Amino acid sequence: MARRVPNAPRKLIYSDRPVEEVVSLLFSDETIHDCIRSLENEKDKDFYVSSIDLSVFNFHLREAAYFYIGSVRESSSHRVRFEIEELVQAAAAALPSRNMVVAALKDLSPETIALLAYRSRSLKIELPKIVEFDDPTQLLELCSHIVRLGTIGAVVIHGRKRSNGHRSKSLHRNLFAPEVTSAVSKRLFEQVFIDRLRVAWKYGVGKDAPRTSAKGKRNQFAEFAQFCFDQMVSGVTAVEVMNAPVFAQRPDGEQPVKTVAEQGD
Repeated sequence: MARRVPNAPRKLIYSDRPVEEVVSLLFSDETIHDCIRSLENEKDKDFYVSSIDLSVFNFHLREAAYFYIGSVRESSSHRVRFEIEELVQAAAAALPSRNMVVAALKDLSPETIALLAYRSRSLKIELPKIVEFDDPTQLLELCSHIVRLGTIGAVVIHGRKRSNGHRSKSLHRNLFAPEVTSAVSKRLFEQVFIDRLRVAWKYGVGKDAPRTSAKGKRNQFAEFAQFCFDQMVSGVTAVEVMNAPVFAQRPDGEQPVKTVAEQGD
């Protein structure tokens, strides 16, 4: 079985070390490689080291771990998410306002800047400097860079059905920011981690990860997710997280909508 970092839970997760450094220690290329090797199955050769795009798989796995660790560690998660949301909203406008984008950039806290810097290194796109907005011809390009740094894709949300039979549609951008909420399941962060781990599986393995895990049937995705939880924090059972119903309540109190991971169904 893949090697684990001794006493990884708590000691590293809640240490003063930067999250990026902790993720690198817990999920090195060698550790991930060894785990995949241990889960290889003759009946399902999709999850073989030789058939996986490890560079893509490792990239998305570490992003998922980065957010999970950051979410359970940082008390400033609400502020970081708010700042990124404000910045992306200003930059993603049909006709972005230079003043609004610059104001959002000026208000970024050190924690938010560090998070975007991590994303910047991954995507090889620099977070625009305020002085760059002095050139109006660069505004749209700079705003597109901000949107790429601050989001990880988007989903279309369908509204209520109208009398004419049509439904309104809106684009919901998934922020590259810690998940926060005031009153939800204890396992919110774990559920979000599973969702993001499915992204790694989709792009690295080349197929959709199972939504649930049936009792008595081997599930390589569930086993890999369990390995990841064991690396980061004790007491989390991946199968329980996968099989738990997850719904996001609509602000207007209407029908619950599917979570981000379920939008593809």
